[in-house]
Amino acid sequence: MKKISRFLAAMTACLMLTALFGCGNKEKELPEVVLRGLPEEAVTSNIVVSGFAIDIYRTYACVTGYEGDAVDLGIPPFAVGVAVKKIGDSAFKDNEKIESVVLPEGIVIIGKNAFDGCKKLKKAVLNDGLETVGDYAFRNSGIEECVLPDSVGQLCKYCFYGCAGLKGTLHIPANLSEPDKYAFYGCSSLTGIEFSPRLSRISEKMFSGCSGLVSVDIPKSVKRIDEYAFSNCASLSSVTLTEGTVKFGEGIFVGCPSVTVTVPDGSEAAKYTAKNNYKTEITVGK
Repeated sequence: MKKISRFLAAMTACLMLTALFGCGNKEKELPEVVLRGLPEEAVTSNIVVSGFAIDIYRTYACVTGYEGDAVDLGIPPFAVGVAVKKIGDSAFKDNEKIESVVLPEGIVIIGKNAFDGCKKLKKAVLNDGLETVGDYAFRNSGIEECVLPDSVGQLCKYCFYGCAGLKGTLHIPANLSEPDKYAFYGCSSLTGIEFSPRLSRISEKMFSGCSGLVSVDIPKSVKRIDEYAFSNCASLSSVTLTEGTVKFGEGIFVGCPSVTVTVPDGSEAAKYTAKNNYKTEITVGK
């Protein structure tokens, strides 16, 4: 009887631990990220505040342009008592003066082409709570310093395309799962990538032409690497893949003459590197 009681107690404890931490070595799935976005509303008025052209909606405001001469901009957090939550499409496109911009806490969306072609823009301070960086948002700008907050869950196509001055280690936001294509194409001053555990896909030409990259360790969460993702990364010498990555596009490491790819024995990654004649190191039992 005592043996049965001890057995039942052990089973109860095991079930409790399983409920809390999962079974065996199975990795705990991260909860789905739900982006709030902004509601579709009609513009109620247009105003200018400290040189900023602003559209007023019922529940939020959107900066649509800038008519001032300042080079260091702080986007206003409110306009006539309404929270500024969006930088509008092409709001600062091809501005020839601004050198830095600081976003207030309430910004949710940076629209398409918002800072596209701002050649003198060197620094952008993005706020916690930002969710979306739109298509071409910083394309071909002079940006050198820009940290993506973990709240960003949507990184749209070509958003930092051609930003050759963007330097240091790129932080991939914790909420980001599937960034869009060409996101960091030609960011030749990047020297490292800090991946997040939620990232599941490296998109087409996402890091193509990032010639400052030397070593990349791709996490287990990444299930798919698309076409030419790391092509023409001329300094890339070391890439580590896991058994987690099972789908590969063509030409991922084309134009990376010195790269050695470390892969698990028998994995899809090992099959891919063998098929494409990449220099490979095989790991066993990892």
